[in-house]
Amino acid sequence: MPTEALVLSRDHAVIRQLRQSLSELGLAVEVATGSQQATAELARRSFDVVLIDCDDVHGALDTLKAAGASKSCKVFAIVNGVTSEQEAHQLGATAALRKPLAADVKEKLRGAEG
Repeated sequence: MPTEALVLSRDHAVIRQLRQSLSELGLAVEVATGSQQATAELARRSFDVVLIDCDDVHGALDTLKAAGASKSCKVFAIVNGVTSEQEAHQLGATAALRKPLAADVKEKLRGAEG
């Protein structure tokens, strides 16, 4: 079974960049554009990696809490100035990425696939 990642974002550039980077790392990628959709997917099945766009999706912090509570996956918070990296960690994020995502995002995600 392939390693699976869930991306919660409405930002097309972020989705495109993460989809490419995660696919290159061998992860199957599921994209949710709303927090309810992402939370439902998290309840329905398990993911190895979850990436949550905290500041640009309404309700994303609730999804971050739900993903972080599972402790069975690596959770990356994507922050854009509203949510601090410290707050993201307190809510359950394993690591935080800042927008705009750097070209080396794949290196930051390396190791998340296994």
